[in-house]
Amino acid sequence: MMKLKLNLGMLAIAMAVVVGAGPAMAQPDCEDMPLTPMPPSPGDFNFCGALDTVYCSLAPLSGAVPEIAMFAGLVMCETADINGEPIEEEPYVQPNGMLDGEYELGVIAAVLNNPAFNQNGLTHADTLAAFDNNFTILKTTVVDALTAVGYLEMVNMMAPYLIDSLSYALAGYAILGDDNSLAALDALLGLLADIGVTPPDPEDFTTMGAWFAHDADADGDGCTNREEYAAYAGAGAATYVENALNPAVFPEGCGAEGEGEGEGEIPGEVVIVGPGLVEVNSRLELRAVTALTGTFTWLKNEELLEDETGSSLVIDNVNESDSGAYRVIVDTGGKAL
Repeated sequence: MMKLKLNLGMLAIAMAVVVGAGPAMAQPDCEDMPLTPMPPSPGDFNFCGALDTVYCSLAPLSGAVPEIAMFAGLVMCETADINGEPIEEEPYVQPNGMLDGEYELGVIAAVLNNPAFNQNGLTHADTLAAFDNNFTILKTTVVDALTAVGYLEMVNMMAPYLIDSLSYALAGYAILGDDNSLAALDALLGLLADIGVTPPDPEDFTTMGAWFAHDADADGDGCTNREEYAAYAGAGAATYVENALNPAVFPEGCGAEGEGEGEGEIPGEVVIVGPGLVEVNSRLELRAVTALTGTFTWLKNEELLEDETGSSLVIDNVNESDSGAYRVIVDTGGKAL
């Protein structure tokens, strides 16, 4: 399970616990489906609930098709982070260091849930129109594909919320609009090729990457969404989303004045991104996501890992002896308090 620690001095510390067996994260409760209203309307947009509804909907189908099981594992809200630089082998997606469901997609949900939102050229009306367009394209694509191969009735019987929740969640990734998010959407739909799904043309989507992409600036305060994530994600999704859309609050070192102001600022935040559960003989990568610059020091069970001085820790072939608590310290050159 991932854990975070914050030192309020100039030494920023984060911790991750990597275990070799047992569940990494609690799975969603799939008893009361759907996990968010379908279809959504302003006031109840919840991409996390949509992702978990996809996860729960795919469970009955996962045993028959390995690619569907892989897909389900990628979209569980608590761990979903699939829009990093694409790779050329399954599952074709990897993290970008920002959790998706309640964070990257959570910013979109906040705008969709506020009909009065109008700031920095970003409006509720435009975002809702983008969602509606993307949702329609994706749902039509999936329904037409399943109809063509004769699977539509079976899917609706076995997983009645799958089509709407899948279209809902992926419409959010399309809104993010950066190349990696669109590539992740394409790759995820590609994993469903065995049930007849072919990804639509990305140019058909309405994208809003100028505000919602990781390197964009949703509130126009001069700090990128990634910089605000590094500063505020450790305090929880609600704090990150609120500050990402509040131009009066921004992290130290960026923004209009070059320094943070307002409530909710968390100086020196470091977030470790990586799996809480890894299989033996697989590859492990832990990444320290932070706006800080300095020297990185990695420890395992409080013992120094020699020569590990970068922002990432990679173990190419994990074995049981690699289980343990991993910690990173970022020394910015100041004195710890």
